[in-house]
Amino acid sequence: MKSFRVVIADDESIIRRGMKNLLDWAAMGFEIAGLAADGEQAITMVEEKQADILITDIRMPFLEGIELIREVKNTRPEIICLIITGYNEFIYAKRSLEAGAYAYLLKPVDLMELTRLLYRAKKEISGRLKQEEYVQKLEARVRSDADPKSLETRHKEETVVQQVIKYIEKNLCKPSMSLLDVSKYAGYEPTYFSKLFKLETGTNFVNHLITRRIEKAKRLLENPQYNAKDVCEMVGYENYSHFSSLFKKVTGKSPSHYTG
Repeated sequence: MKSFRVVIADDESIIRRGMKNLLDWAAMGFEIAGLAADGEQAITMVEEKQADILITDIRMPFLEGIELIREVKNTRPEIICLIITGYNEFIYAKRSLEAGAYAYLLKPVDLMELTRLLYRAKKEISGRLKQEEYVQKLEARVRSDADPKSLETRHKEETVVQQVIKYIEKNLCKPSMSLLDVSKYAGYEPTYFSKLFKLETGTNFVNHLITRRIEKAKRLLENPQYNAKDVCEMVGYENYSHFSSLFKKVTGKSPSHYTG
Protein backbone atom coordinates (compact mmCIF):
# COMPACT_ATOMS: atom_id res chain seq x y z
CA MET A 1 0.00 0.00 0.00
CA LYS A 2 1.30 3.45 -0.97
CA SER A 3 2.34 5.78 1.86
CA PHE A 4 1.69 9.45 1.20
CA ARG A 5 4.76 11.59 1.84
CA VAL A 6 4.52 14.56 4.22
CA VAL A 7 7.00 17.42 4.73
CA ILE A 8 6.66 19.51 7.91
CA ALA A 9 8.13 23.04 7.92
CA ASP A 10 8.51 25.11 11.11
CA ASP A 11 11.44 27.18 12.38
CA GLU A 12 11.03 25.80 15.93
CA SER A 13 12.56 22.33 16.38
CA ILE A 14 10.23 21.52 19.29
CA ILE A 15 7.23 22.14 17.01
CA ARG A 16 8.69 20.02 14.20
CA ARG A 17 9.35 17.11 16.54
CA GLY A 18 5.99 17.60 18.21
CA MET A 19 4.16 17.40 14.88
CA LYS A 20 6.10 14.28 13.95
CA ASN A 21 5.09 12.57 17.22
CA LEU A 22 1.57 13.97 17.32
CA LEU A 23 -0.02 11.18 15.27
CA ASP A 24 0.66 7.59 14.30
CA TRP A 25 1.41 8.65 10.73
CA ALA A 26 2.32 5.18 9.46
CA ALA A 27 -0.93 3.66 10.72
CA MET A 28 -2.84 6.37 8.86
CA GLY A 29 -0.98 5.67 5.60
CA PHE A 30 1.47 8.58 5.74
CA GLU A 31 5.25 8.88 5.87
CA ILE A 32 7.15 11.86 7.32
CA ALA A 33 9.51 12.55 4.41
CA GLY A 34 11.26 15.56 5.92
CA LEU A 35 11.38 18.18 8.68
CA ALA A 36 12.38 21.64 7.41
CA ALA A 37 13.62 24.53 9.57
CA ASP A 38 12.83 27.19 6.95
CA GLY A 39 11.04 27.74 3.66
CA GLU A 40 14.02 27.10 1.41
CA GLN A 41 14.75 23.75 3.08
CA ALA A 42 11.09 22.88 2.62
CA ILE A 43 11.22 23.59 -1.13
CA THR A 44 14.24 21.30 -1.50
CA MET A 45 12.60 18.51 0.53
CA VAL A 46 9.31 18.74 -1.35
CA GLU A 47 11.16 18.44 -4.66
CA GLU A 48 13.61 15.70 -3.63
CA LYS A 49 11.05 13.59 -1.76
CA GLN A 50 8.21 14.30 -4.21
CA ALA A 51 5.98 15.13 -1.25
CA ASP A 52 2.21 14.76 -1.46
CA ILE A 53 1.45 17.01 1.52
CA LEU A 54 3.19 20.06 3.01
CA ILE A 55 2.39 21.22 6.54
CA THR A 56 3.88 24.64 7.25
CA ASP A 57 3.91 27.52 9.70
CA ILE A 58 3.42 31.08 8.39
CA ARG A 59 6.36 32.89 9.99
CA MET A 60 9.74 31.36 9.02
CA PRO A 61 13.19 32.61 7.95
CA PHE A 62 14.12 33.22 4.29
CA LEU A 63 10.71 32.29 2.90
CA GLU A 64 7.44 32.60 4.83
CA GLY A 65 4.71 29.98 4.69
CA ILE A 66 2.43 31.74 2.21
CA GLU A 67 5.27 32.39 -0.25
CA LEU A 68 6.49 28.84 0.32
CA ILE A 69 3.10 27.52 -0.80
CA ARG A 70 3.24 29.65 -3.96
CA GLU A 71 6.73 28.31 -4.75
CA VAL A 72 5.98 24.61 -4.24
CA LYS A 73 2.74 24.95 -6.21
CA ASN A 74 4.91 26.00 -9.16
CA THR A 75 6.59 22.60 -9.35
CA ARG A 76 3.87 20.48 -7.78
CA PRO A 77 0.50 22.16 -8.39
CA GLU A 78 -1.23 19.05 -7.08
CA ILE A 79 0.47 19.14 -3.64
CA ILE A 80 -1.84 19.65 -0.68
CA CYS A 81 -0.64 22.40 1.69
CA LEU A 82 -1.85 22.83 5.26
CA ILE A 83 -1.06 25.97 7.26
CA ILE A 84 -0.75 25.50 11.03
CA THR A 85 -0.07 28.75 12.88
CA GLY A 86 -0.53 30.71 16.06
CA TYR A 87 -1.64 33.82 14.15
CA ASN A 88 -5.41 34.11 14.43
CA GLU A 89 -5.85 36.90 11.88
CA PHE A 90 -8.29 36.88 8.99
CA ILE A 91 -5.79 38.43 6.55
CA TYR A 92 -3.38 35.50 7.01
CA ALA A 93 -6.14 32.96 6.42
CA LYS A 94 -7.30 34.86 3.32
CA ARG A 95 -3.80 35.14 1.85
CA SER A 96 -3.10 31.46 2.59
CA LEU A 97 -6.18 30.28 0.72
CA GLU A 98 -5.44 32.64 -2.18
CA ALA A 99 -1.94 31.12 -2.43
CA GLY A 100 -3.46 27.65 -2.70
CA ALA A 101 -3.53 26.37 0.88
CA TYR A 102 -5.88 23.45 1.45
CA ALA A 103 -6.73 24.52 5.01
CA TYR A 104 -5.68 26.95 7.76
CA LEU A 105 -5.45 25.56 11.31
CA LEU A 106 -4.64 27.36 14.55
CA LYS A 107 -2.26 26.22 17.29
CA PRO A 108 -2.76 24.34 19.55
CA VAL A 109 -3.81 21.84 16.88
CA ASP A 110 -7.15 20.10 17.19
CA LEU A 111 -6.14 16.46 16.60
CA MET A 112 -9.57 15.41 15.36
CA GLU A 113 -9.69 18.28 12.86
CA LEU A 114 -6.15 17.57 11.62
CA THR A 115 -6.90 13.85 11.28
CA ARG A 116 -10.10 14.58 9.37
CA LEU A 117 -8.26 16.90 6.97
CA LEU A 118 -5.46 14.39 6.40
CA TYR A 119 -7.88 11.58 5.56
CA ARG A 120 -9.80 13.90 3.21
CA ALA A 121 -6.52 14.91 1.53
CA LYS A 122 -5.50 11.25 1.22
CA LYS A 123 -8.80 10.46 -0.51
CA GLU A 124 -8.33 13.33 -2.98
CA ILE A 125 -4.73 12.34 -3.79
CA SER A 126 -5.75 8.69 -4.33
CA GLY A 127 -8.53 9.75 -6.69
CA ARG A 128 -6.17 11.99 -8.67
CA LEU A 129 -3.54 9.26 -8.98
CA LYS A 130 -6.11 6.82 -10.35
CA GLN A 131 -7.27 9.43 -12.87
CA GLU A 132 -3.68 10.16 -13.95
CA GLU A 133 -2.98 6.45 -14.37
CA TYR A 134 -6.08 6.09 -16.55
CA VAL A 135 -5.08 9.10 -18.69
CA GLN A 136 -1.53 7.77 -19.16
CA LYS A 137 -2.83 4.37 -20.29
CA LEU A 138 -5.26 6.05 -22.67
CA GLU A 139 -2.52 8.27 -24.14
CA ALA A 140 -0.19 5.28 -24.57
CA ARG A 141 -2.93 3.34 -26.37
CA VAL A 142 -3.74 6.23 -28.71
CA ARG A 143 -0.06 6.81 -29.58
CA SER A 144 0.61 3.12 -30.24
CA ASP A 145 -2.44 2.91 -32.55
CA ALA A 146 -1.27 5.55 -35.01
CA ASP A 147 2.41 6.35 -35.58
CA PRO A 148 1.80 9.21 -38.09
CA LYS A 149 -0.62 10.79 -35.66
CA SER A 150 1.95 10.38 -32.87
CA LEU A 151 4.55 12.22 -34.94
CA GLU A 152 2.07 15.00 -35.63
CA THR A 153 1.22 15.24 -31.93
CA ARG A 154 4.90 15.31 -31.03
CA HIS A 155 5.55 18.18 -33.41
CA LYS A 156 2.58 20.08 -31.99
CA GLU A 157 3.87 19.59 -28.42
CA GLU A 158 7.35 20.82 -29.36
CA THR A 159 5.79 23.93 -30.90
CA VAL A 160 3.65 24.55 -27.81
CA VAL A 161 6.67 24.33 -25.49
CA GLN A 162 8.56 26.86 -27.64
CA GLN A 163 5.55 29.19 -27.47
CA VAL A 164 5.46 28.81 -23.69
CA ILE A 165 9.18 29.65 -23.46
CA LYS A 166 8.47 32.89 -25.34
CA TYR A 167 5.49 33.56 -23.06
CA ILE A 168 7.69 33.08 -19.97
CA GLU A 169 10.31 35.45 -21.39
CA LYS A 170 7.71 38.19 -21.94
CA ASN A 171 6.23 37.76 -18.45
CA LEU A 172 9.26 37.29 -16.19
CA CYS A 173 8.15 40.28 -14.09
CA LYS A 174 4.85 38.61 -13.10
CA PRO A 175 5.07 37.35 -9.47
CA SER A 176 2.11 35.07 -10.16
CA MET A 177 3.94 33.16 -12.92
CA SER A 178 3.46 29.47 -12.13
CA LEU A 179 3.26 26.04 -13.70
CA LEU A 180 -0.52 26.29 -13.48
CA ASP A 181 -0.40 29.62 -15.33
CA VAL A 182 1.73 28.36 -18.23
CA SER A 183 -0.18 25.05 -18.41
CA LYS A 184 -3.43 26.96 -18.91
CA TYR A 185 -1.73 29.07 -21.57
CA ALA A 186 -0.54 25.90 -23.32
CA GLY A 187 -3.88 24.14 -22.96
CA TYR A 188 -2.57 21.14 -21.04
CA GLU A 189 -3.12 19.61 -17.61
CA PRO A 190 -0.27 20.80 -15.27
CA THR A 191 1.19 17.39 -14.40
CA TYR A 192 1.33 16.32 -18.05
CA PHE A 193 2.73 19.67 -19.19
CA SER A 194 5.40 19.57 -16.47
CA LYS A 195 6.68 16.25 -17.89
CA LEU A 196 6.40 17.56 -21.45
CA PHE A 197 8.34 20.73 -20.60
CA LYS A 198 11.18 18.74 -19.02
CA LEU A 199 11.26 16.33 -21.95
CA GLU A 200 11.62 19.18 -24.46
CA THR A 201 13.96 21.47 -22.49
CA GLY A 202 15.94 19.10 -20.26
CA THR A 203 14.96 21.02 -17.12
CA ASN A 204 11.81 21.56 -15.08
CA PHE A 205 9.67 24.68 -15.28
CA VAL A 206 10.80 26.22 -11.99
CA ASN A 207 14.52 25.83 -12.71
CA HIS A 208 13.98 27.35 -16.16
CA LEU A 209 12.05 30.28 -14.65
CA ILE A 210 14.71 30.90 -11.98
CA THR A 211 17.52 30.76 -14.57
CA ARG A 212 15.79 33.23 -16.90
CA ARG A 213 14.93 35.61 -14.05
CA ILE A 214 18.48 35.60 -12.69
CA GLU A 215 19.90 36.16 -16.19
CA LYS A 216 17.61 39.16 -16.62
CA ALA A 217 18.50 40.41 -13.12
CA LYS A 218 22.22 40.27 -13.96
CA ARG A 219 21.65 42.43 -17.05
CA LEU A 220 19.55 44.94 -15.09
CA LEU A 221 22.08 45.18 -12.24
CA GLU A 222 24.74 46.28 -14.72
CA ASN A 223 22.67 49.44 -15.21
CA PRO A 224 23.45 51.90 -12.36
CA GLN A 225 19.94 53.29 -12.74
CA TYR A 226 18.56 50.32 -10.78
CA ASN A 227 19.33 49.12 -7.27
CA ALA A 228 19.03 45.50 -6.14
CA LYS A 229 15.55 45.89 -4.63
CA ASP A 230 14.25 47.51 -7.83
CA VAL A 231 15.62 44.60 -9.85
CA CYS A 232 14.05 42.09 -7.46
CA GLU A 233 10.59 43.43 -8.33
CA MET A 234 11.42 43.82 -12.03
CA VAL A 235 12.12 40.08 -12.36
CA GLY A 236 9.00 38.95 -10.52
CA TYR A 237 10.09 38.43 -6.91
CA GLU A 238 8.15 40.01 -4.05
CA ASN A 239 10.48 38.83 -1.28
CA TYR A 240 13.98 40.37 -1.50
CA SER A 241 15.67 37.87 0.84
CA HIS A 242 14.39 34.98 -1.29
CA PHE A 243 15.56 36.71 -4.48
CA SER A 244 18.95 37.44 -2.91
CA SER A 245 19.35 33.83 -1.81
CA LEU A 246 18.50 32.48 -5.29
CA PHE A 247 20.78 35.04 -6.96
CA LYS A 248 23.74 34.10 -4.76
CA LYS A 249 23.10 30.40 -5.33
CA VAL A 250 23.25 30.90 -9.10
CA THR A 251 26.00 33.55 -9.41
CA GLY A 252 28.02 33.17 -6.20
CA LYS A 253 27.44 36.85 -5.36
CA SER A 254 24.66 38.78 -3.66
CA PRO A 255 22.64 41.15 -5.91
CA SER A 256 23.93 44.22 -4.06
CA HIS A 257 27.55 43.21 -4.78
CA TYR A 258 27.10 41.97 -8.33
CA THR A 259 29.22 43.88 -10.86
CA GLY A 260 28.88 41.63 -13.89
